[in-house]
Amino acid sequence: MQNFARQIIFHSDMDSGHQRMALLSFSYDVQVGFHLKDYGSRTEAYWAVDRLRYRAGSTNMVGLIKTLRKEVFSSVKGDRPEASNVVVLITDGEFRVRKHGITRQAELLRTKGTQIYIISIGVADTTALLTIASPPAHQNVFNLTSYSQLNEDLREQLNFCNQNTIRKGINVLTPPSAGNL
Repeated sequence: MQNFARQIIFHSDMDSGHQRMALLSFSYDVQVGFHLKDYGSRTEAYWAVDRLRYRAGSTNMVGLIKTLRKEVFSSVKGDRPEASNVVVLITDGEFRVRKHGITRQAELLRTKGTQIYIISIGVADTTALLTIASPPAHQNVFNLTSYSQLNEDLREQLNFCNQNTIRKGINVLTPPSAGNL
């Protein structure tokens, strides 16, 4: 998963200042690895990916979406109102914590114009994920069977890294499995 995050950063337009990225990890709670304002270059963000470590636990999707809405996408943390917001959410777990309210939280985030892509890895029931992803949800949820499928082809399918209309992106990552550290 860390390699996939690096691919997204490597192909971004951070160095020009057109894109900004943040990195989060979530299980029972949410950990912000870095905010939108923290790194102005691809090189800095690329190496910062290594500092965010795997944390086992339940999947607290509501906490993640709330953190995005209230903390990450705030001007104090580097959000720019004129810039598009993009979330790439990678999860390998079904919701187990605070499941109630996720549809409303995702709706509030999307209402602000945030585009949400979801990559699920080995998740049997993706019904709840379809309520979070931006419409058309079936085109914005990518179902994978293993981490090995996180590759360049998938990054290109997401098709957001170099769009001129997007001025900042955010990568939201669940922790990699222990075998991928």
